[in-house]
Amino acid sequence: MQMFELDGLPGLAMELLLERYELPQPTDPKGLLALHEAGLLSRYRETIRAAVQHRSQEVNNHVLPHCQRIVNAIGNRMAYEAAKSAGVSSCLVDLYLSSVIQSESAWYVENLELGTARQEKLQADALNAVLLQVEKFIQGLNVEDYLKSVPIISDARWNRFVQGLEAFDGNGEIQSEHAPKEELAKL
Repeated sequence: MQMFELDGLPGLAMELLLERYELPQPTDPKGLLALHEAGLLSRYRETIRAAVQHRSQEVNNHVLPHCQRIVNAIGNRMAYEAAKSAGVSSCLVDLYLSSVIQSESAWYVENLELGTARQEKLQADALNAVLLQVEKFIQGLNVEDYLKSVPIISDARWNRFVQGLEAFDGNGEIQSEHAPKEELAKL
């Protein structure tokens, strides 16, 4: 592949829209994230084709503002496929998928007739599945050594920590311009 310099996300998106470069094709072209990516690329390619040229005001107005969406759609699809390929737990992959769908909710409603109620159910189901295994996932991170000195990790450790704190008392007075002294005395 030829090396090239791009001016950020708009440059990458425009090169892809102009079909000067291409990325690996989706492993599942009928998957929701692949359909989103293809839908955005198709829509904005059509806009460019209809314009006088790709450096027109029409393209500036109707394509450039959506370049980040295009790049995000491609990246989200690739991350999703990589997670599935790497064997990441399906409930975590489903949670990622539902979160990505929620981030572009209107597109899924307009183009795939995936209504917001269905989107919310997908996310709730995915989150509930993850919550059932959250302890396993935390243990899989092997962070126990880092948590040995963290008091807030459990109620018992937090209570021991608070009981071990040095307490100070005295006859000090709090003065504030914002609250009357009698209100502060109640504290």
